[in-house]
Amino acid sequence: MIARAPAWGWSLLLGAIAAASISALTVQLAFAVVAIGFIGMAHGASDLAIVEPRQRPLFVALYVFVGAVCLCWWVIDPAVALPAFLVASAVHFGVEDAPADRPLERVARGTSLVATPATLHATNLTDILRLGGISTNVLPAMVSTMALIGAIAAAYLVVKACQRKDLRLLVGTVALVVLPPLVGFSVGFLVLHAAPQTFERRTQIGCATMGSSLP
Repeated sequence: MIARAPAWGWSLLLGAIAAASISALTVQLAFAVVAIGFIGMAHGASDLAIVEPRQRPLFVALYVFVGAVCLCWWVIDPAVALPAFLVASAVHFGVEDAPADRPLERVARGTSLVATPATLHATNLTDILRLGGISTNVLPAMVSTMALIGAIAAAYLVVKACQRKDLRLLVGTVALVVLPPLVGFSVGFLVLHAAPQTFERRTQIGCATMGSSLP
């Protein structure tokens, strides 16, 4: 189920999602940066809570180094770096967001978060990937493939969500299908990955509140 929140909080979030969905691509990008940045950083920052204090400087240094290498690779060869990043992200989401005894759901979850936004918004996603550095020669085939496998994965997850009465899975998957790619991915990322991982990590380290789970 989805965690309870004040009604004004949900209203503000839904309003922001609606406004971003009908706005220009730059506004949608800003929405994604804010949505993924704030919640995403919170769920990533909790990694430090399970690292020995004396090892944290090295952990942070390696984290920044890997990020810098990935960024440089993207700048130098985006046609290879961006697809590789999407595949790596799909693997990460699948492994983290579904239990090990549900291998098909793992594949569907990872695939859906990355590919489902192409299902109804192929043109929009094509523009985004072109700006990201993907060659126009491979873009049509890449987006068509993403649209197909994304639709299959989303259909599977919607069926599973209805069978299990899993509102979180249903809302996140539907958002990936119907909202513009940057907005849909942001909502799907928050609902399906970042928020559950943050709450799970908080439970693992025995913290009563979100703030206390951050080092």
